[in-house]
Amino acid sequence: MQPLPGARVLTVDAHHHLWENPPAYAWLDDDRMRSVRRPFTVAQWQAQLRSAQVDYSVLVEGGRCDEAESDDLLRWAAEAPQIAGVVLWADLTGPGLAARITRHLRRFGGERVVGVRAQIQAEPDPNYLDRPDVRHGLCVVAGRAADLRPFVREAIVRFGPERLMFGSDWPVCLLAGSYGRIRAALHQVLPPLTEAASQAIFGGTAARVYQLAV
Repeated sequence: MQPLPGARVLTVDAHHHLWENPPAYAWLDDDRMRSVRRPFTVAQWQAQLRSAQVDYSVLVEGGRCDEAESDDLLRWAAEAPQIAGVVLWADLTGPGLAARITRHLRRFGGERVVGVRAQIQAEPDPNYLDRPDVRHGLCVVAGRAADLRPFVREAIVRFGPERLMFGSDWPVCLLAGSYGRIRAALHQVLPPLTEAASQAIFGGTAARVYQLAV
């Protein structure tokens, strides 16, 4: 493969799979999948990265739809520093969803979990995503894969309160909660701050940067 034209840029493969035991994936039984009905391991994938000019990737569940696959994905991610993110499978209507997600996040490699996917294309109900139990499961996932605490704290460490501003993204934020709830959410995820630091984030920085007459 010839080098791509232009300057070399960071390349992230946002969706790829690995599997060591193809028979575990029912969709591979289709005759049209014969050519890929074989192992695709971490080592095989890594051997292709240089020629494909790929730097990092997101490893996505492949449709086994069981907890054991999540264990495999996290183990492979721990073996490969190039896997920067992992998307796990979850049964959105199954019991103990929050506890299962928490268990994965606390495992070795769990810090690389960036999303959860359900195989909804196999659901016969066209209104599946609008079902109350499914919506509840989605809320549970959103409350765990999108926890803002580590990101907010990292921003404070790296930039300091004098470079940070509260922004609600209203009315888009209404998809997640009310105006007041969004502001309260930031209060909840902030680490302990001095009064001056809190005032900077919630107004002082914006007033200074935008030169507001307030």
